[in-house]
Amino acid sequence: MRNQKVYLYQFNELSESAKEKAREWYRQNGLDYEWYDCTIDEWKELAGYLGIEIANIYFSGFSSQGDGACFTGSYSYRKGWKQVIKKETGGELYKKLENIGEQLQEEQKKYFYGISATIHHTGRYCHEQSVTVSVDPGEHVNGYWSDSSDMEENITDTLRELMQDIYYSLQSEYEYLVSDEAIDEAMTVNEWEFTENGDFY
Repeated sequence: MRNQKVYLYQFNELSESAKEKAREWYRQNGLDYEWYDCTIDEWKELAGYLGIEIANIYFSGFSSQGDGACFTGSYSYRKGWKQVIKKETGGELYKKLENIGEQLQEEQKKYFYGISATIHHTGRYCHEQSVTVSVDPGEHVNGYWSDSSDMEENITDTLRELMQDIYYSLQSEYEYLVSDEAIDEAMTVNEWEFTENGDFY
């Protein structure tokens, strides 16, 4: 049995090489919590403004083939959607949601706003192509909509566009959390201690 003295340092006391080692440790271990929960909850709320009720969002990322995001749930037309997103959002986010809402509305107009859809996850991946969308055009009038294949394809493509937006949002959040700026702040605020070479103590 022996005693050993260990000198401990706050993050801002480390050398530049030790700081970089501490940052790499954080990138490997520091995000072992549900950092994405707020982003996912926000997108569920935003999608609801458009009439899209999201049950679950699945994603994987952010550097492998097959990474992406998708969701399960249902869609039907929501009256007044544009007024809601104008009130609740702004800037680029508003433009994205407005674009998706207008694409969905364009299809709904053709079918007297009776379109509904259900979205199911398929396969083992989580990107926007790993879903199937079942679309019901609603009430048929004199068999006018005997072929609704274009409608189903257009609704599916628009929902997948939203899935891509969700993925890019999650990716942006992740990239911020693993940036030097965010890591340095986290380790300073939490007053974590390190050995001289940057090992977390």
